[in-house]
Amino acid sequence: MTKCLLLLPTNYNNGQPVESAKLDNCLGRLDSLIGGHTVDGTCEGVYRMADGSYARDTNLKVWACVEKGQVPALRKLVRVFAVELGQESIYLEQTTTTVEFVRGN
Repeated sequence: MTKCLLLLPTNYNNGQPVESAKLDNCLGRLDSLIGGHTVDGTCEGVYRMADGSYARDTNLKVWACVEKGQVPALRKLVRVFAVELGQESIYLEQTTTTVEFVRGN
């Protein structure tokens, strides 16, 4: 499995907050594609824009585990999120690891 970290912006580049319904919609589409996610709070960072200026962002840290074959579809969905949220790009980290979902029964 591939463990992925997405950083979804909580504000548009103009500083206005992203509507919670829009973020919920993004997360719902993520769930439909890969079956689930975990929001691990927020984080702040700085990104150098294409024009050389810097943008300070507050992002939702979203973890998800996908089968290796699902990574291209996930990348495509993240690209859609970038367009919908007015971003030049969205951070997507991939780590190949062993993930186990331990059942109680």
